[in-house]
Amino acid sequence: MALSDDLAALDPALRAPIRLSIAAMADSADAVTFQFLLDVLAISKAALSKHIWALAEAEILIIDKVPAGRQVRTEVRITTAGRHALRRHRQALERIARGEH
Repeated sequence: MALSDDLAALDPALRAPIRLSIAAMADSADAVTFQFLLDVLAISKAALSKHIWALAEAEILIIDKVPAGRQVRTEVRITTAGRHALRRHRQALERIARGEH
C-alpha cells in the first residue's frame, strides 16, 4: 500500500491525539464516563466536551446521560462504525510507523 493510501485511510475525526485517546478508551470498555476522561486526559471540561461532541458528530461515539442518584452522569460509548474507523486508523498508523510503502 502506498503512503498516500495510508494517509487517506486516517480518519479525520481521529487525527487529534486527544480524540484518538477518547475513542481508544471507549473501545476498551462498555462505556466511559466524562469524569473518568477528565481525570485521565487532564484537560478542561470545555475542551473535553468539544472533543466528545466532534466524535459524536462523526458517528464514532454515542453520548448518554445516565441518572445517578440526584445527578446525571455523562457516558460515552463507541459505535460499531466508530470501532471500525478506529481499527482502520490504527492499521494505517502502524503501516506508516513501520515504513511499509
